Amino acid sequence: MTVYIQDIYLTKPLPDRQNSRDLFVWLKEIIPASIKEEIDSDLCGLYIATKDFGAASSVQFWRDALTTGFAFANPREFPVTLSSYLASMIAMHLSIKGINQTFVGECTVYNDAFIQAILDLQSKKIKECLIFKIPALQTNVDKSGQNIIITHLILGKNINHKTLPSIDFCSKNNQTDNFKTIDEALYALKETGFKGGEYYIQTDISKDICIQLF
Repeated sequence: MTVYIQDIYLTKPLPDRQNSRDLFVWLKEIIPASIKEEIDSDLCGLYIATKDFGAASSVQFWRDALTTGFAFANPREFPVTLSSYLASMIAMHLSIKGINQTFVGECTVYNDAFIQAILDLQSKKIKECLIFKIPALQTNVDKSGQNIIITHLILGKNINHKTLPSIDFCSKNNQTDNFKTIDEALYALKETGFKGGEYYIQTDISKDICIQLF
């Protein structure tokens, strides 16, 4: 069963904000308004891929608790320390009621989120989904050029689009221009303006992902 890319959104580079709540407020303001209008909230899934979202807030929370005493730690701040906080807030903001998962890991964690989304679409647990890639947030990381990528996947073609990039699993291929991460392929696809081509992404499972547009 084939999955299609409805659209790819690239946000402006991340601001220099370490607080998870502040970062969500910023993100909420730049999420394209068209997304909420397009999705079927009851059958839409949400997948977040991040390396360290919530880490800085967690460190600050426990640092404050050590300073003031654990009895005075603010319980309202604890959810902000969790990596899944962002997924919960985005789901409420967009009224998404489907599958909600957060993936935490290194550079290929976006692959894991993307693969799970495709599997859930193919099993018809959802009929569309949004996948967010959140770049590393540490202060020692240069954030210039680090865009948040939002990908909207759907199970069937939208009649408003004449052609959409299709996604499916394929057998391992010997092409030398494979991408190791899906976000690299999405950047390339976005830059071409969806004009066509094939993009292969190497995965850790038995098959690669193939993105095709003719």
